[in-house]
Amino acid sequence: MTTQTSDAAVAATPAGWYDDGGGRQRYWDGAAWTEFYADQYEGYDPAQNAAQAWAANKAAHPITTHGVPRVVKAIAGALIGALVGGLIGYVGGGLIAGVLGNSELGQMLGLALLAIVGAVVGWLIGRGGHWDFELSPYLYIAPFFVLFAVTGLFPLIYTAYVATRQWNTLTGDGGVAICGALCDNGNAASIFGNFQWVLLQHDFWIALRNSFSIFLLSTIPQMILALLVAYILDQNLRAKTFWRMGVLLPYVIAPSAAAIIFSQVFSNNLGLINTVLRGLGLGTVAWTSSTIWSHIAIATIVNFRWTGYNALIFLAAMQAIPRELYEASVVDGASSVRQFFSVTIPMLRPTLIFVILTSTIGGLQIFDEVQMFGGTGGAMGVGGTSNQYLTVSLYLWDLGFNRTTIGQPNLGRSAAVAWLLFIIVVLLALLNFWITRKIAGNDAPKAKRIKRKVKEVVA
Repeated sequence: MTTQTSDAAVAATPAGWYDDGGGRQRYWDGAAWTEFYADQYEGYDPAQNAAQAWAANKAAHPITTHGVPRVVKAIAGALIGALVGGLIGYVGGGLIAGVLGNSELGQMLGLALLAIVGAVVGWLIGRGGHWDFELSPYLYIAPFFVLFAVTGLFPLIYTAYVATRQWNTLTGDGGVAICGALCDNGNAASIFGNFQWVLLQHDFWIALRNSFSIFLLSTIPQMILALLVAYILDQNLRAKTFWRMGVLLPYVIAPSAAAIIFSQVFSNNLGLINTVLRGLGLGTVAWTSSTIWSHIAIATIVNFRWTGYNALIFLAAMQAIPRELYEASVVDGASSVRQFFSVTIPMLRPTLIFVILTSTIGGLQIFDEVQMFGGTGGAMGVGGTSNQYLTVSLYLWDLGFNRTTIGQPNLGRSAAVAWLLFIIVVLLALLNFWITRKIAGNDAPKAKRIKRKVKEVVA
């Protein structure tokens, strides 16, 4: 319970009880507010001052809060907090141990620190009162941020640390990174040594070129097809649910399964497409040995899996567009094509930005489809015999987990590739965001004019 003095703006408020909508009851006596929580205001006598009211409330409710015994709630909160904090501490301590180089010390520090924090938070929540209302919202969203910190943020930071070290997959840390014979500074230690080495590798630039090529061949057709499919599904079709479920089925298929199926379709010798072409007396296509044709084949796999998923996102956004806008465009004599470009596309601006950003992030990190398309070694090599479909993610994996020669900092260099890819993805995502906003922003006046037309028609 708290007491707050008044100001001139509320001095004229009639005396009485008021609910602030947040689980609190407030009493205004004409001079000051007295604020209570749900279990505190019963039996309150306005003639008492705040201290007397609080003492009277504790006497009336000595051991309960919100219908639950305070002791039980406090103990339960402490146990839950300690359990959650302890589990997080054990996992976090194991990760900290890699940095400290002492597994026992790292686990003990992580376990002790987070268990104490968890116990304190659990005890505060268990006590009831205003802690329930002030901390509960943060606890509801805490699991996501805790998991993100453990499985997302920490690995990101730790990868940055590994990228500055001579880290071998088999032998571990070998000190600060060096670039080696490829650089002018030779064996001089530098935290940027691995980055310098990667940027001087021809395979890295080939992989970057292939990643952009596959990304463009998959993302642009995918966006166009997804918009058209969503527009068709938004029409008055029979068995709407059946068709909407049908377009999502390719997304349910595992990436490895889809890649294996399409690798048979696009096989050089016995593939379905080449068999049909030979039957028609046409020449066959070198799907796995040609750079551009392998990119088209892989992009087809990506489009097969993700077009329906993005179409449903667009469909949900289309259904949120007010139908009055289409009615007003009909009054203006707009055809279906004109409605699509002048009404639907401008109103899909936020959704277009979201889908393009997610497609950019996923497209540049493509791994499963490429790995399963051509195998992971042998005569075909990793990414093809001539690296014709080697992507940055595949190059990262090959460098970090296949080239494990003792004495070579392969894992540190692989971590440097990961961070370079992360920076490229972020920059390209920001560029796409800016371009999409510019393009969609040019269409915004069209939507505003249509809305004004709707108001005129209704009036």
